[in-house]
Amino acid sequence: MKADAATASTAMAYRGPMAPPDAQAPFPVVVTIVIDQLAAWVMSDRLSTLRPDGGFARLAREGTYVREMRFAHAVTDTAPGHAALYTGVTPHQNGIVSNERIDEALARVSSLRDPKAIAVGTQGPREGDTNSSIAALRVPTLADSLRAAKPDAVIISLSLKDRGAIFGGGRTPTDVVWYDHTKGNFITSTAFTRTPPPWLASAWKEDHEPYAARSWDAPLRPDWVKSHTASADGQDGEGDYVGLKATYPHDLGAASSPTKAFRMTPFADRVLLSMALRAMDERAAGYHPTLVAISLSSNDYISHVFGPDSMEAWDELDRLDQELAAFFTALDRRFGPGGWGAVLSADHGTAPMPETAGNTALRPYCAPGYVDRWKRPCEKGERLLLEPLGEELDAVAVKTLGKGRWVAGIADPYVWLTEAAKKLPPARKKEMLAAVKAALLLHPGVARVLSSEEFPDACPPDEIESQDALLCRAHAKDAGGELYVLTKPGSFFDPNYAIGKGTSHGTDMVFDRAVPLFVRPGHAPSHGRVVDAPLTYRAFARNAADLLGIPAPKSVESAPQF
Repeated sequence: MKADAATASTAMAYRGPMAPPDAQAPFPVVVTIVIDQLAAWVMSDRLSTLRPDGGFARLAREGTYVREMRFAHAVTDTAPGHAALYTGVTPHQNGIVSNERIDEALARVSSLRDPKAIAVGTQGPREGDTNSSIAALRVPTLADSLRAAKPDAVIISLSLKDRGAIFGGGRTPTDVVWYDHTKGNFITSTAFTRTPPPWLASAWKEDHEPYAARSWDAPLRPDWVKSHTASADGQDGEGDYVGLKATYPHDLGAASSPTKAFRMTPFADRVLLSMALRAMDERAAGYHPTLVAISLSSNDYISHVFGPDSMEAWDELDRLDQELAAFFTALDRRFGPGGWGAVLSADHGTAPMPETAGNTALRPYCAPGYVDRWKRPCEKGERLLLEPLGEELDAVAVKTLGKGRWVAGIADPYVWLTEAAKKLPPARKKEMLAAVKAALLLHPGVARVLSSEEFPDACPPDEIESQDALLCRAHAKDAGGELYVLTKPGSFFDPNYAIGKGTSHGTDMVFDRAVPLFVRPGHAPSHGRVVDAPLTYRAFARNAADLLGIPAPKSVESAPQF
């Protein structure tokens, strides 16, 4: 079995063409990085513990660090978060209200699944393999604005998830790819091209294969990890996903599905960053206006399985910090330090695992007298298990209506009805929804349940942060299911990986809505500016547009720029 990668080899993984010492790319190269589930509270608490030569420290030193950038919607999940970042508007306007939906076959599928789209692998279209598109998005993206302003722009977007890649690439990307964990390779979609990117086959062989069966043996810096978290290896609540185990070592080769388990390791970060450099080289980035959107999802998967306070989560952040440092050095080599800019943020925050309630070593913010800026939960939350809860609610509907299948299933945060239920006479449907709603409210982790008809047509401005306003902006007409379920702080829908274990997100609370923002202009460093006051999520697209040298989309014109 291949051993874990040593730190010293990181820089070698990103070696590339060397620019002359004073060289600068003729056109702006802007890299946007979204780290899935990187909460503002995590970065605020841990930034000072990371290495001074790490990637986060470099961004903070050479640019602006915003401690708290807040989303203005309650559905703090990946697809809504990415869509909001890259459009500058909330789900109410952009139409992306969830990660998944329930389809006609009563299966949970990606909210971007498009029956007209076919997967495209290294050999071309895979007929019969339905895939994703951007059709569900109702507004333009940052990449769309770049394409309109500069038709020859290079636009590259990569992620482990379709919902992490598609919004960054917009409607006419040069290349957009994501990971197909069912087959263990990277793909795109006929919604964008019928021809795989010319660099994809090489990336599969040279970037991915060396890490496809590695063993994540131990933390990179065991003593550092142990000194910063009170969590034991295999803390109560940590999960075992497909045989990856809840304790080190996490051996991909021993997992029942190495292609699925790969996402739950730091190796996926390295692969994506290496692929991004390969794509930039192939597409002559810097010789055209260039946007490279990278969505790094390992942090999300690791927190979902092991929790944000685990040894694995700390190790992931440490390793990612080093990978980013090496990646930024590789950008220096290609474009010169002044030839590239970066905007880094996250799509949502995270919650502590329910099992850590009462443990003030892991939840020091729950100690008497502590005033927590992030309003993190202290009570023990509830995991709402998707399949059992769906069955429970359907049984309630059957008791109300009689035999039949009425509840199609749950795709966080919505309860979806079957076509038969949707066609019920209004009075009967209302009666059934009332019974299902009452059953949901009996769960200690459920705060509110709203039917789609209860949401107003118009929402308050983003600056208003009442719960009703956040919920309004989380919903879009004809985009979600019939009942929206808001969980209480610390409670969440089970992420459905290591079922009944790990953590998730999805509430309206600040610990879920607040994320960090780093802006490194490149051409005009702001030298270590720190912004402590909360800022709007629209600052992400506003500053990326400024670095690209294009007019800011109207939706973000008023956002701060650095």
